[in-house]
Amino acid sequence: MSVDFFTEKWFSDLIEWPELLQVSFSGGRTSALMSYLIQKYAPPTTALSFVFSNTGLEHPDTLRFVDDCDKAWNLNLVWVEAVIREAGTGTTFKVVDYQSASRNGEPFEAVIQKYGLPNPAFKTCTKELKTRTITAHGKSVWPGRKFCKAIGIRADEPKRISPNAKTDRIVYPLHDWWPTQKEEVLDFCSGLPWDLKIPAYLGNCVTCFHKTDKKLALVYRDSPNWFEPFSRYEELYATTNNKQRTDPRTMYRGHRSSIVLIKTIQSANLAPNSRLDNEDLSPCSESCEPF
Repeated sequence: MSVDFFTEKWFSDLIEWPELLQVSFSGGRTSALMSYLIQKYAPPTTALSFVFSNTGLEHPDTLRFVDDCDKAWNLNLVWVEAVIREAGTGTTFKVVDYQSASRNGEPFEAVIQKYGLPNPAFKTCTKELKTRTITAHGKSVWPGRKFCKAIGIRADEPKRISPNAKTDRIVYPLHDWWPTQKEEVLDFCSGLPWDLKIPAYLGNCVTCFHKTDKKLALVYRDSPNWFEPFSRYEELYATTNNKQRTDPRTMYRGHRSSIVLIKTIQSANLAPNSRLDNEDLSPCSESCEPF
């Protein structure tokens, strides 16, 4: 599919472009297409800043994909990682690149050391590793000025739109400017020589607690080593910052630890050739999009 299709159908010249626009490239295909379109069609009057916040637990091919998109489209993408400071001070950031980016969960573990284990009720991973880190970078680029933040959510994902989007100066280009469906994103990315080479169910955060048990079962069957960091974090930090509860905090739905989850998966005895045809294996509807 030609990207010109987007301008022919939805008329980019009718978009009310903000003066300052920070573009959050999460590492997935949707935010990749969003970044491409913004870079191609933003007017000279809009200052752009493309940013990717690395958690340290991204799939290696996600990092490769981000780097390839940056080079091919001249995004001048800035890679950042959270810097977690002592109690009473907020999260800031440091700038890295494809070569120096953390690959052993260092930023993720730093968040856990201060805030405790993340889970569906304590989403500190996205909050600290994405939202606050990216915001801190934007404030450093445009100190004292208000800027908008572009997030990669499609037209077929309306439930993911923040009710505070206008107040928080968030824009959703693939929902509002160029209304785009999942199939159109996949069609576009399939034409990229450097498209993601991983199954969609792996996503950016491979063992994310938002995923269904069926997706996690596929992850465990194909790459069980991805659960090792979470198992280690639960062993080391189950009681960290856990003042509201008497029992240890866990990371998965149903107050389950990764060990309990793995036992459940093992008991299911997923067949080697099973693709879980009745399961939606598309990227998570709850991904690491900030804000």
